[in-house]
Amino acid sequence: MHEIKNLLFQPLTLHRLDGTGVHLGPRERQILPDTAISPEMRQAARRGQVSLRPVHDTTAEPVSDAPAPATRKGGK
Repeated sequence: MHEIKNLLFQPLTLHRLDGTGVHLGPRERQILPDTAISPEMRQAARRGQVSLRPVHDTTAEPVSDAPAPATRKGGK
């Protein structure tokens, strides 16, 4: 498993090795299997657009940097 993180402040779409696409919002992270990492993703990492980092935890779920929704406590 690899974590891919968009290092740009704009959305980024890359092709996966299986032909589908992965869309990353600004500064968003996702967990992908090793078999989905394409040469395009590795090139983007060399250019500094994304970071590719191996993840050793097999129970990891896709991660998003989106803030959790705010909840109101109390109120009238």
